[in-house]
Amino acid sequence: MRKVVKAFKKSHSGNRGSTPAIDWKGPAKVTWSGIEMLLKKAEKCLDGTPFKTPVAAINALVALFHDVGDRSEDMRDMVSQIQKRLETINTALVQSEYQLANERMEEFAKVLVTQVSKLRVMASRSLLTRTLTSDDDIRAIKRVFQELEASTKDFHLGIALSIDRNTAAILSDLKQHRLDSLPRSRQARYDADVDSEAVGVTRGECTPGTRVEIIRRLVGWARKQSSENSASIYWLNGSAGTGKSTIVYSVCKSLDAEDPRILGASFFCSRQLSELRERKHIIPSIVYQLARYSHSFATALLQANLDAADSSAKQMKDLLVEPWQKSASERLPNFPPCLIVVDALDEVRGGWEFLSELISTVKASHLNGLKFLITSRREPKLVERCTALASDFVCHLEEVTRDNVQHDILTFLSAELPDLRDTPQLKELAERADGLFVYAATAVRFILQGYHNERLRQLDSLLQAWPTRSDSIDVLPVDHLYSQVLQDVFTSVGKTLCYSRLKILYTILCTEEPVSISLLSSLICDSACDVDGVIENLHAVLYVSKHDDRIYWYHKSFYDFMCDFERSSTYTCNIITQHALLAQGCFTTVYFNSIRQAM
Repeated sequence: MRKVVKAFKKSHSGNRGSTPAIDWKGPAKVTWSGIEMLLKKAEKCLDGTPFKTPVAAINALVALFHDVGDRSEDMRDMVSQIQKRLETINTALVQSEYQLANERMEEFAKVLVTQVSKLRVMASRSLLTRTLTSDDDIRAIKRVFQELEASTKDFHLGIALSIDRNTAAILSDLKQHRLDSLPRSRQARYDADVDSEAVGVTRGECTPGTRVEIIRRLVGWARKQSSENSASIYWLNGSAGTGKSTIVYSVCKSLDAEDPRILGASFFCSRQLSELRERKHIIPSIVYQLARYSHSFATALLQANLDAADSSAKQMKDLLVEPWQKSASERLPNFPPCLIVVDALDEVRGGWEFLSELISTVKASHLNGLKFLITSRREPKLVERCTALASDFVCHLEEVTRDNVQHDILTFLSAELPDLRDTPQLKELAERADGLFVYAATAVRFILQGYHNERLRQLDSLLQAWPTRSDSIDVLPVDHLYSQVLQDVFTSVGKTLCYSRLKILYTILCTEEPVSISLLSSLICDSACDVDGVIENLHAVLYVSKHDDRIYWYHKSFYDFMCDFERSSTYTCNIITQHALLAQGCFTTVYFNSIRQAM
């Protein structure tokens, strides 16, 4: 790969405006020899297609270019450029596994054959007249050469990318074992929840037809090379429930499917899981994914001091900056940018410190070729760091036009509740969501908890429970919805049962890691049946993961609501008191387990 890149850079050095001091007829012959070699390699790709053509036809064209080239410096320059690119392409094909190039080869070969056929017709005509006297003929030949030059350039870049993306060759069992030793999170990647080994947190993309403009803007930014007109860091921010994670999931999915693939790594933070809320896991997870993405970076990373992963202070420099800079010589200068996404940085302990270090590193031009898409709430320390970013690359979701957001929420509700699509109540629900997708998603789960023919009644009850305008000043719409969910579960029973149910909910909120129903029952000394019942009744805000049978909340806004007395009132979870009760439950569980083992 290094030889290929060096040859490419050499072929692009120097002043293109000057005429090479060489006999152009020699390069012309070499150029057609290179095309002939590529067509021979592509013959299998062209079998059964209308693009099959005798390779020997190329030899008849040399005389045509002798005639034109004697009168055109531009033609001589193009012949020279094509020659140099063909040499590096052939070198790349020899060094690479040939199957990597097959798909690109077929498309390139079709262009090549089409253009050669055009030239063959012109050559036949010129042989009859013995000369080319028409300026139109010469211009036509130049256009064909320009097509050849552009196609050769694109094909060369495609082959180089295929080689760099082929990490299988370098990641032997031993080297893979070294990478696996990094303290990374297996659940950090945006689509990890669909992996059979992943657990817990649910993620997903936007409903088709929603958030179209912001997704288009982010994807367009990610595709552009970093420059004064396209910064290397983009900050997408918004309050809880505005749909940040869903938007960037859609961006990741779009860019992950492109060819060449632009998405290099992603880290979706979450307060619910320790490996997704600790700063120390971000860089190791990112560089692991980059090593699976880029052959050149993997080579450099395996030569780095992987022990630096144990120190948050050293991770950025030793695991990301130095390997990325070292691998730069292995990448072509016109490689597309590589995108890294970090979602919900506000849910990471010390997330502002990570962002501060990242901004300083990028400003020092240590990560050229990488772009970072960051999302978070507008927490003061994060806002302070992001003042260093250009305003064109900061998006506040609350500033998106209200009509656009309301339309998107109604589209989402209609997709999730098709039976209620044309009802005025659904349109009213979209208005009351007030731009919060988490409200709409929670409302959908609340409505779906009953039987099919009860859904309209559930929707009506939700709307009727909405407070008067005077009662709802400075109160988030989602707070009304969460209050309604809790009232349905806790107010219809006596105080003793209500306390028992609340204890279950509080324990779910306060455990350091999500717990299973059986463990939760042990901690609160209650039957699994009661726990099952509470989880089922709170299904609008809680769920049991199918991957690990542990209990999770859908959105951090519910946790924030439950821990804030001003918002949840009598249902508030006192974290300090609950941790004390939780510790007591742990000691009780350990005590009884030790007795059972001794018997």
